[in-house]
Amino acid sequence: MRRLRPILLGLLAAAAWPAAARADQGATRAREGVEGRQLVTLESLVSFLEAHYAGRFVEAELEHRHGRPIYEIEWRTPEGRMLEFEFDAQSGELLEREKHGWRGGHRR
Repeated sequence: MRRLRPILLGLLAAAAWPAAARADQGATRAREGVEGRQLVTLESLVSFLEAHYAGRFVEAELEHRHGRPIYEIEWRTPEGRMLEFEFDAQSGELLEREKHGWRGGHRR
């Protein structure tokens, strides 16, 4: 088992590398879009959520669907439940709100 541990750790690190690279690419695309004034800032969307929903920001991703950039923002409620919001990254329009693993919402 002692000999397998370094090999397993190496395999885990290698498996995580592509995910980290994709996250870096998404952050770079978002930064370039904001600097080019093509995308709204993630900070402005988080501020909107803070004003309208109890809870806290968890993470965000910038994706492209049907030729348009979409921010997916995960939000944790005070009860520990997860919400996922989808915003049009160019206009800031809230497109969708999904609840994960619960019934009912908690709005401010």
